[in-house]
Amino acid sequence: MLGKHQDTAYMLLYNWVKQKCEFLSETGSIEDIEINSRLQLAILYLKEVPLYYSQCQDLLVQARRSQLLQRFVQVLTQGENNSTNKFNRALDLLAHDGVAYVGGMLAFVHQTVAAEKEFIEVIFGGQSVASPTAGSSSAANKSHGMSNDELLSRTVVSLGKPLRVRIMQTLENRCGVEVLYTLADLMTFYLATFEKIIASDNTVTSTVKSCLLECKKLFVRNLSQQGDSLKQNPISFPIDLKVAVVTKEYIYQISAILKVYHAALSNVLNNEDDSLFIDNVLGDIISNVLQSCRLGSQNLQPAEMATYMLNNITAIQVP
Repeated sequence: MLGKHQDTAYMLLYNWVKQKCEFLSETGSIEDIEINSRLQLAILYLKEVPLYYSQCQDLLVQARRSQLLQRFVQVLTQGENNSTNKFNRALDLLAHDGVAYVGGMLAFVHQTVAAEKEFIEVIFGGQSVASPTAGSSSAANKSHGMSNDELLSRTVVSLGKPLRVRIMQTLENRCGVEVLYTLADLMTFYLATFEKIIASDNTVTSTVKSCLLECKKLFVRNLSQQGDSLKQNPISFPIDLKVAVVTKEYIYQISAILKVYHAALSNVLNNEDDSLFIDNVLGDIISNVLQSCRLGSQNLQPAEMATYMLNNITAIQVP
């Protein structure tokens, strides 16, 4: 009889947890300490029954995953209805500014993943709630169900697709070399951050990694095309032999890249083995510009050509 009463109690407790998981509000769940404590305590008891415990994990993951996707879509298309929140405006309005757009999305995903990790640790980690009894405390430490990292990976899986679609659209939107350079540094930083938060394989990390690889490919391709264009269409010299207008445009590009380098979020720009290594990038741009100037001034007298080249070299050295 005692066993039947215990089975009934576990069933009722599981039904209560199921109801809470189905109606759990993502925006208020973490702040609602009372609900979280009761839910955590209930799940702590249900660890005694692995079947119920694993089902609780599945229910919570499904509920949170759907809520995270809805919130992400809302932030992208409408913004959040909270004037104090930095995401109170639709992120899609920033689509014209690739750096701000991708940076905003990655910042939101980072904030969401960090908050979700905290929530899962509170609910399944057995923290801040006294153990019911010594026996149940021991049982709570048994290895049942999925780990917290696995739960987090399954919860945030819904964020991967919308994030990838929008980042790839930004990359394919004819971004300049300096924009791709900035995005590569930005995604490298967030990739390392996500890998620290989620130890196991997950959609968010793989999405950022694949987008980063594509960004680097586009950067190398655009840089190569830029050099080929300079060689095929040499920079024409002005009559007064001052700095060419085209050279000034590339000086702006060099300045923008140096600005990114000095404010870099990652160490990838200092990695000699990486395609973003600052010395190689600047060396490629400068050498192609000067070679184009030289090709475009071949009809000048040696002294005039030397004067023209010195003017361009001096201007490039200013940044």
